[in-house]
Amino acid sequence: MKMKLIVMCFIFIFAASACDKPVEQRKYKEIFTKPDITAKSMSDGSKMPFNNMPNDDIHANLRLDSTEPMNVNKDILNSVDSSPLAWETPVGWVEEKGAGMRVATFRNTDPNLPIETTIVSLGGSAGGLSANVVRWLQQMGLKIPEAKELELFIQKQQNFQTISGLNVVLIDFTELQPESSSESASMITGIIENNNSQIFVKMKGSKAAILQNRGHFKELLQSIHSSN
Repeated sequence: MKMKLIVMCFIFIFAASACDKPVEQRKYKEIFTKPDITAKSMSDGSKMPFNNMPNDDIHANLRLDSTEPMNVNKDILNSVDSSPLAWETPVGWVEEKGAGMRVATFRNTDPNLPIETTIVSLGGSAGGLSANVVRWLQQMGLKIPEAKELELFIQKQQNFQTISGLNVVLIDFTELQPESSSESASMITGIIENNNSQIFVKMKGSKAAILQNRGHFKELLQSIHSSN
C-alpha cells in the first residue's frame, strides 16, 4: 500500500510539472514559387500555349514576352485582311479550304516527310519582322539570338519578288539548326508585302521535310498575287 501511494505521488508530481511547462511555439514560413512557364510538349510535338498569346496561325502556341505591349494581341486579331488572293499550288501538294484566319492550307502527299503550309493575311506590319521571327523561334523551342545576331540572321535571308512584283523575305529557320537531327521540328516562312498588308506563308514539318519541300515553298510564294 505504501509503495502504491509513492507511485501515485510520483505520477501526480510529473503531471503537474508537465502542465507548468510552457507550450512550444512553432513558426511557419510561407514559400511562394513561381509557376513553371517552360513550354510542355503535347502529344503532337507542339507546345502548350503561354499567357494570352492569340491562338492563330501566326502566333499560336507562343510565349508572350513580358516586354511586349499587351495590345499587340488584340491588334493582330483585328487586323485580318480579307483581300482576295490567288496562287499556283505546287506539284505534289494538296490544297485545303481555308478556315479561321487561314486563307488556305496545303499538305504534301509524302507520308514519310509530311509538311503543312498555311497562308494568313494581316493588315499593317503585324508586329514587325523581328518580333515575328522571335515568336517563331519560341514556337520551335529554339534559342533566341542576341539582338545583333538576330539582325544578322534576318539580313542574310533571301529577298525576292513574286510574279506580280510584290516583295518577299524568306526566313529559313533550318539555318539555325545545323546540328539538329533530320527529325527535329522546323519551319520556313515567307512574308510578302501587299500594299498595306502582310501575307504570311508558313511551312512546318521535320527539318528533312522542310529541306525537301523548300523549292516548292518558294514556287508558292512567287505565284501569290492579288486576284482583284
